[in-house]
Amino acid sequence: MGLTIDNYSYSYGMLHRLRQWALDTEGKREKLMCTDFGKLENCGKCVYCKLAKGDKPTKYIEFINHSDCDGGYRRTQKRRNVMWGNLTNLKKEIRELNKNGRTSLDFRHKQAWCDFYKDVISEKDVVHFG
Repeated sequence: MGLTIDNYSYSYGMLHRLRQWALDTEGKREKLMCTDFGKLENCGKCVYCKLAKGDKPTKYIEFINHSDCDGGYRRTQKRRNVMWGNLTNLKKEIRELNKNGRTSLDFRHKQAWCDFYKDVISEKDVVHFG
């Protein structure tokens, strides 16, 4: 499991830490997933449970709401579904994150972010998880 893109060679767990960082830069106190609360599902408190109910707990929906194993982002994707998000919207979100929050990352996370950012920004059609 991981990203099939050029520069990002970090763990999938690192990608989750970058998503948590995005929430933190937004001033959110939510955790990404239920396991952060000691439960496996339907905690009602984490971002993923809120997204599943149709709530929008973050402005970084494309970056944070993703498929864990398959799917990714397509430039031509008009509507988000379980597997695919919109690459154009993802690029907008990560440009804002890069401009506003990058200085708060430590060195290891900053390098992972820079590699992820380069891959997404340079992609024309698809960023794929697999």
